[in-house]
Amino acid sequence: MGTRELQDEIRTLLSQIGKSQVWLAGELYYAGNPGRDDDLEFKKYVERVKKQLQRSGTKPELLNYYIKFISNHEDVKNRVGVLPHYASTRSLSSRMEEKLKAFSSSIVVDAE
Repeated sequence: MGTRELQDEIRTLLSQIGKSQVWLAGELYYAGNPGRDDDLEFKKYVERVKKQLQRSGTKPELLNYYIKFISNHEDVKNRVGVLPHYASTRSLSSRMEEKLKAFSSSIVVDAE
C-alpha cells in the first residue's frame, strides 16, 4: 500500500475504535518517553504526528508502524479484541489484495 492508502487505513482504524489522531499521538509519545511530562514537547509531537497523517511524503514504514501500534495497543485489545485490518503480503495479485482490504474494511467493529 502507498502512503495515502495507509493514512486512510489509520483514520479508518481510529474511527472504528472511537479514537482520535491526538489519542494516537499521545499514546505514541508516552510509549516512547515514559515518565516524561513536558506539555510543549507533547504539543509539538501531536502536531508532528497529525502532519505525518496528512503529508504525501510520509514514509510507508512509519505508517505501517502506527497501524501495528494501534492494533496491538492494550486498550484497543481490551475494548475491541481483534481489529479487522488486512496487511498486504505482496504475494497475491493486486486485485485480490484490494478485495481483501475492502472485506476487512466492511467488517463493523462495536467499540463500546
